[in-house]
Amino acid sequence: MRAMILSLLQPPRPGVDVHGTYKRIALYVRALHAQGFSVEIAYYVTDAEVAPSADLGAAARKQEAAEAAYWGFPVRVHLLRRRAYPTTFANYYLRGIASAGNQPAMAPWAGPAQAEGVGALLDSGPDLVVVNNLHATCALLQAGRRPKRLFADLDDVQHLVRLRWCRTPPLSVGKALMLSHIPALLLAERKAASLAERMFVCSEADRRHLARLGFPRVTVVPNAAEIPPHPAKPTDEPTLTFVGGIGHTPNREAAERMVRHIFPLVRARRADARLIIAGQGSEELGPATGNPPGVEFRGFVPDIEALYDRTAVFVCPMLNGGGTRIKLLDAAAYGLPVVSTRMGASGILFEDGRDALLRDSDQAFAEACLHLLSHPAEARRLGSAARRLMQDSYDARAIQRQLGAMFAPQPVA
Repeated sequence: MRAMILSLLQPPRPGVDVHGTYKRIALYVRALHAQGFSVEIAYYVTDAEVAPSADLGAAARKQEAAEAAYWGFPVRVHLLRRRAYPTTFANYYLRGIASAGNQPAMAPWAGPAQAEGVGALLDSGPDLVVVNNLHATCALLQAGRRPKRLFADLDDVQHLVRLRWCRTPPLSVGKALMLSHIPALLLAERKAASLAERMFVCSEADRRHLARLGFPRVTVVPNAAEIPPHPAKPTDEPTLTFVGGIGHTPNREAAERMVRHIFPLVRARRADARLIIAGQGSEELGPATGNPPGVEFRGFVPDIEALYDRTAVFVCPMLNGGGTRIKLLDAAAYGLPVVSTRMGASGILFEDGRDALLRDSDQAFAEACLHLLSHPAEARRLGSAARRLMQDSYDARAIQRQLGAMFAPQPVA
């Protein structure tokens, strides 16, 4: 039996590409392997990763050795080239009104060549296909094929992501124009749902929203955390930590908000407080924000456990994004106390005051951080409660078993 995953990402680099989408794809890969499927993954690559003249088939075969080492079992690799999509006014604002595949965020995965490549993969007759996010789904819809069994994963419900971004200050004419893209996103998501045996979302809130819109067969598959055997070590350092790849706009906005607006409020009352901003690209924020005192810009951190051992409070001041924040799941799995916005914690079963502190304004967020820095026993209680929640509801092994039950081969009629 063959299972194929259409991924919106490039092949992972071990120890570097560790952000949430890779962790979600790992759930599918391991669940399918456990059910006896041979696993194939189609990745999208750019000219920077594979030269324009390169033989993608030969590059894919070379990648398979790295995949086997990465997963611990053989995985066949297919490579598709991303589409070049110039950012003209028409491309950025107008062409996406009628087609989700022509919207700037989707277009690299959804041109005619991408649809042809996906169509050829589907024509090879996989028994089951999992497609990751609407980005990769657009090419499947354009290809006009219906796999034997299709599972469509909206780990981010894109029409909600776009709506939230358009409504978030500062408002602009550009954001107002982008509102016109939402019907095309919604239509593409609905088409995917109509083809899929099941459509996956990250949270019950997303499921209820799509159910109200009449989407069929929507199932919650939460993002997951690998639960470490022991929580992070308690620390006396008054250190706040934010982790997130800065290439993702909501992460950059959150990091800048923390540095420019929230941390100065903390520092005004705790001169010894420190803030760590970690994640790919975060080192570039130092010069961009004037390298304020008390802030470390660490860039990519290979040893996350050592970072968490220095962390008194994990912070997530996000105002945009979709799905659920795996950074919060990971921090909670290590037993760190969390302060987050309600949007940042959306879709996660955190209860304010029980598992985390949820605050939205800059002042309230800073007050919550100061409270936990000054009350270590309360911080430990919150962290322990958050870790128990991860063990009960977000353990990767349990979610892989849930997926395996859905992917199990169907009995022959």
